[in-house]
Amino acid sequence: MALPSAKGRATEDVGDVTLSGCGLPSPSGRGVGGEGIYTLKLSYSLFIMPDVPPQLLKRARALRQRPTKTEEIFWKRARNHQISGLKFRRQVPILGYVVDFACLTHRLVVEIDGGIHHLPEVQARDHARDVQLMGRGYYVMRFSDPAIFEDLETVVGFIEDFVHKQSLKSAKGAR
Repeated sequence: MALPSAKGRATEDVGDVTLSGCGLPSPSGRGVGGEGIYTLKLSYSLFIMPDVPPQLLKRARALRQRPTKTEEIFWKRARNHQISGLKFRRQVPILGYVVDFACLTHRLVVEIDGGIHHLPEVQARDHARDVQLMGRGYYVMRFSDPAIFEDLETVVGFIEDFVHKQSLKSAKGAR
């Protein structure tokens, strides 16, 4: 059962957990520590993205469940801060789109394009999407499936170069 909570979060009730003999004093205060039994109500927070339509969240979740082979390869290399310590997320809803990968701290979007992206109508749609993302301050990097399959480390190098240059610009702007 979802319980209302503040600021775009909901709390999900996950039930009761009983702790017994864990070194805590008894509830009544009688006896020596450890023989008491405590029941705790556990819950966890679910982050709800307030501006993202539920259908888009559902689509992003479905895409995470069924990645392409190149997305799997890139994710294996990008996850757990393996690229210059960057935190990447996959299949992220941004501005009404689901992008393949995003590093939100650097406003970097990484798209991996399969063969369908060579079609003129898909290229036009991709361009319009990129323009909208860039207009909101995101930097979009697009890589082809063959680039991921054949030269992943060069792709990683482009990403690291971008982040390094961005860091240099930030350092100069701070002076």
